[in-house]
Amino acid sequence: MPKKRTWTASKHELAVELWATDLQTIHIAERLGVTYASLQLHAHRNRTNGLPRRTKKKVATRKKAIQRNRYKRYADIKQINAAVKLWEAQCYIKDIYRSLNMSEKTFAKMREYAPDRFKQRDKQRRIKRDDYRVTEGKFAKVGEGYRLKHVTGYLHMSGKTITQQKVYSWRGTYTQALNMIDDCKFDVVIIKE
Repeated sequence: MPKKRTWTASKHELAVELWATDLQTIHIAERLGVTYASLQLHAHRNRTNGLPRRTKKKVATRKKAIQRNRYKRYADIKQINAAVKLWEAQCYIKDIYRSLNMSEKTFAKMREYAPDRFKQRDKQRRIKRDDYRVTEGKFAKVGEGYRLKHVTGYLHMSGKTITQQKVYSWRGTYTQALNMIDDCKFDVVIIKE
């Protein structure tokens, strides 16, 4: 026998009483003898007449803030120890961070993070002020540059041959000159302009 879909006043009052309880909508529909869809439609049409919208109670859960222990390369003990060994061996700063495969900024942070590990270095050893900056693309000012002199002439600007003419000789900053000596196959010395 199909369920009746007619809503009388007594059935509406009973629906309001059951609606206020914690019963599920399907169980209220069974008690009233109507279909689930009929009860939903009746409740939708009578939101102001005692059948308010039923919302599920939200369970308050405390979500702990996820603490991510991010890897900080400048704070890694192994990386610091490797950098300190190179630092104490009087290596250039550029060579230190390049050999450790890190950026100049990371190495600067490392020196700030562990200042007691990076002691003051010997000033007599090939350390110049422009070592602390990346010198690629930097030109020496007129009168402040350096040339590389060989016994028979000057190192050519290509860095591959020796030339007699000073005009075609290699010229750069002190750091660039040191780097060129390392890369050059000739026995050259640095001379100031």
